[in-house]
Amino acid sequence: MSLAYRADIQGLRAVAIISVVLFHVEIAPFSGGYIGVDVFFVISGFLITHLIKNDIDSGNFSFADFYIRRARRLFPALFVVVFFVFAFSAYQFIPQHFARLGGSVLSSLTWVSNIFFWSEHGYFAAEASVKPLLHTWSLSVEEQIYLVWPLVLLFALSSSRRRIAPVIILLLSIVSLYLAERWVQSGSSAGFFLTPARIYEFGIGALLVWLPSYESLTQSAIRVSALRIFVWLKEVALLGGLLMIGYAVVYFDPATPFPGLHALVPCIGAALAVYAGQSKSATCLLSNSPMVYIGRVSYSFYLVHWPIVIFYKYGHPNLDALDKVFLISASFAAALVLHYSVEKRFRLAHKGSQKDNQQQTAKSSKTFLLACVAGTGCMIVPAATVWLQQGLVLRAGIPEPIVRIIEAQKLKGEESWQFVSDTEGANPNHFSEREDVLRVLIVGDSHGADIFNAIYLNSNLYQDWAVRRLSFRPECLFLLSPLDTGIQRLSVERKQWCDWELSQLDLKSLVPRAHKIVYVARWSHEHIKYIPMLAQHLAARTNAELVLLGRKAEFGDVPTIALSHGSMEGLGQRLATLRDSSIDTLNHDLRISAAAEGISVLDLLPLICEPGTNRCDAVDENNNFLYYDSSHWTLEGARYFGAKLHTHQFWKSLGEIPWHPGEQRGSSM
Repeated sequence: MSLAYRADIQGLRAVAIISVVLFHVEIAPFSGGYIGVDVFFVISGFLITHLIKNDIDSGNFSFADFYIRRARRLFPALFVVVFFVFAFSAYQFIPQHFARLGGSVLSSLTWVSNIFFWSEHGYFAAEASVKPLLHTWSLSVEEQIYLVWPLVLLFALSSSRRRIAPVIILLLSIVSLYLAERWVQSGSSAGFFLTPARIYEFGIGALLVWLPSYESLTQSAIRVSALRIFVWLKEVALLGGLLMIGYAVVYFDPATPFPGLHALVPCIGAALAVYAGQSKSATCLLSNSPMVYIGRVSYSFYLVHWPIVIFYKYGHPNLDALDKVFLISASFAAALVLHYSVEKRFRLAHKGSQKDNQQQTAKSSKTFLLACVAGTGCMIVPAATVWLQQGLVLRAGIPEPIVRIIEAQKLKGEESWQFVSDTEGANPNHFSEREDVLRVLIVGDSHGADIFNAIYLNSNLYQDWAVRRLSFRPECLFLLSPLDTGIQRLSVERKQWCDWELSQLDLKSLVPRAHKIVYVARWSHEHIKYIPMLAQHLAARTNAELVLLGRKAEFGDVPTIALSHGSMEGLGQRLATLRDSSIDTLNHDLRISAAAEGISVLDLLPLICEPGTNRCDAVDENNNFLYYDSSHWTLEGARYFGAKLHTHQFWKSLGEIPWHPGEQRGSSM
């Protein structure tokens, strides 16, 4: 029995793609929109299993036909997108980002991009913003499942196992779910990217194929008058399923442990929607014309939207409302072009060939496969060259300082840690025995390392200071409030790391011997509420004065902006226009919360972007770049800002030793 056209499934595809797109353009209420991919997996599991099962039952299943149909459906549109992404990246990207792009092109065209991106960093990491093919991980997962799923069904539907076929799929799904949850709890991104951890989502959709037969058996066993129960159950199931998807879209966020058990919420919701999609409610909720139309172009929409977002944000890192409207509109317009000119054309060409004889069909398939191989080869050679040569600069006339920072960007980031990591020299685990110096302990995340460098590299200006630095990142502030449920959102790996950082803060003699403790972090509103706990925790261990530094200015990747700008002239003004202004509000809230605890806050923003000048410092007097990414300082930047910081009146006031060392709590002289 063939699967009839389901308008409601197209509508459910629309729900999935809308969720994903709104998440990627940073529409705040859709913080969990990434679960749209999981909805797609459930839909694919249902449709593909139905297709294969029907062919097996009729004796017409062919591996060759199955894979050619899948290739016609997925590959042409993907190839076109990859081609344009590669061509545009050659002009737009700095070499190290272009080199990564070369690797992602290779992996995308060979259906292993999920493994490639897993080997780098997580889906939600900052580096994702320079990966225009990151979204192809889900296509690779789907293709890898296609390699094994026909074998699974052939095994499960053999004559001796046909009755327990759903049980076999259920057991396989349980094993996959267990593996996914284990990976998620361990903090490994393997749970997100690797196929074994996603099979259960496919399996949930697959189990729906057998549901009608069990439903028919149940209906035949009850009175006709009671059949209305099934009608109402489907109405409730559809509404409940959509509510589950909506809940995940709104209440999940990148910090939610995912996929694992949390993914069951949108996946079961999607399964309920597929099961009940032909109910009366579906007509207005899913089967209406706009939703069906969006669902019909959802594959092309998925392919084009992420590269468009990435390329736009490459030069405009902070999106406002108009930017977001533009990105959604541009993505949908590009999706229509791709759908009608490529995706639909190849899919319909395959259907047309079915009217011809088998010889013509085989010839058409052979031609298509040869074209795929030739196209892939033409893309793989330049992509491999770029990857192996660590990127290429294809733009002429770039000023030497910009070329210099681009070529040394990774090195600049690494060398910024050389003094912080030197526990035998620059940053020892104890203060000196001198009593005539101000003992300053910098505590926080990587931004604290910048402040340490700023003082250390200007030792001639801070001759009366002894500065040390300890890591205690703001996400670890959860630990200072043990009853806070936020701790449960940390993976096991991150929780262990936070426990270690807290132990270092408590066990080392730096805290009790410090005169001043300066906490520096990339604050968020979530972190601000822990200021009282931080103050109480330190007050129990030291008499040191606690001072907070506000969040630094952020612009997007500064070397990338410089390359896009193409000139040293006006670069400071360019940074000012791209500065994330939401940090102003965050720092304001930080000052209010800190003032309630009697804690002083130093705002670093005026230090970096001087008020009234409409420019932000980008380079020093020797045209050395002050940043190696969106906000972290190079050593030259640390030296530059450290000198400016020394002139700040509030910072100068820190130089007063507030009490005799003998009065400190826990002093170890």
